[in-house]
Amino acid sequence: MPLSKATKSAVNKELLQKEPLLDVAGTKAVLLEWLGQWNRPDNPDSNDWIELIQEFPADPSDNELTSGMRVRLAVRLNTKAHRYLIAILESLDPNSRGVDFISVYVNWKEDEYRFQQVVESSYAGHFDGTLKAKHTLWAQTFRRRELLDALNSCAVAILGHELIAPRTDETLDTVKHRPGEIPSFPEPLDD
Repeated sequence: MPLSKATKSAVNKELLQKEPLLDVAGTKAVLLEWLGQWNRPDNPDSNDWIELIQEFPADPSDNELTSGMRVRLAVRLNTKAHRYLIAILESLDPNSRGVDFISVYVNWKEDEYRFQQVVESSYAGHFDGTLKAKHTLWAQTFRRRELLDALNSCAVAILGHELIAPRTDETLDTVKHRPGEIPSFPEPLDD
């Protein structure tokens, strides 16, 4: 027997009261702690990553919604070869409160971007340069106390994407090892 609309509404209201929306400030503090492991690349004298984190705080109307996803925090990380975006998202479904999402996206490759632009312009009349599903390197759900582990998984995904095959001219034989020296201590002086 299906539940009445009033019953569903009462259950959702109770769930919403039990589990609030994502604590953006607290989550941002954990993200800053994780980023603090590294010097900020454009300023090696500062570990202040706060300027690079984009924040999307909850709108009061978000608490009334019972479905959908919202990006709450995003940070861009750049390497020599790629640009990455780590996004922390929140589900607005009352049954999913307390379980959030994290994902890592990698930028368009230049030739791929131009080709997609031509295709979309031909078929749709315009080009939407947003990231597509194929740009997703990593996505997972996490409970709020597991954010550091989820961020570490993102770092592993980025590192895995950055690794390249060694050059063919590189071998371990080219590494020169210097033999260790035996230390020589002076004899003690008699007074």
